[in-house]
Amino acid sequence: MNNKILPSLDEFKLQAKELKKSGNYSSLGLAQKVLAQKYGYSSYQAILPNLKAIVSSNNELIEGLELPSVQGFKPPQLGSQFASFIAICFGHTPKPEKDILYEYKINTNNIPVNQKAKDFFYTLLLKTADINRMLQPSFFQLIDNNMGELYLKAPYEITYPFGKNRDLLRGVFNEEVITLIFNIKKI
Repeated sequence: MNNKILPSLDEFKLQAKELKKSGNYSSLGLAQKVLAQKYGYSSYQAILPNLKAIVSSNNELIEGLELPSVQGFKPPQLGSQFASFIAICFGHTPKPEKDILYEYKINTNNIPVNQKAKDFFYTLLLKTADINRMLQPSFFQLIDNNMGELYLKAPYEITYPFGKNRDLLRGVFNEEVITLIFNIKKI
């Protein structure tokens, strides 16, 4: 089993082209093979199906998000910020655990970002907690802010299923907010 985080197909092709340009490989095919081997696969053909499965753009990330609906009620239409945050943290089909509350923390005091980014991030957490509450448990059942040390409880596990790929969130959040999102730690 390969434990390395794989790039998207587009990123892999770009890496292979750069590897070929470096002058060490006579063909693009050879560069692709060597790069695939660095990721733990025997060849480009072996890694290719796995690369295609990886989300390569924010549009794909948010288009795949499915929140529950029931007869007579539609899931909410989410803006790209909320949809991106939910999908990057919980995946395309977030499912709550029945009797488990996961605990998370983030100490924003230890992360070198400006106060405006911290305030925006805290507001993002608060507003995400209320999304689709009528049809499912709240994404965050507790958000405690103790002077910049945030403590969260959620029936959803934050797994970052697409990896901590900053490119998926660019154009939606600034770099400081992306840093905060990827610093949420399970305790």
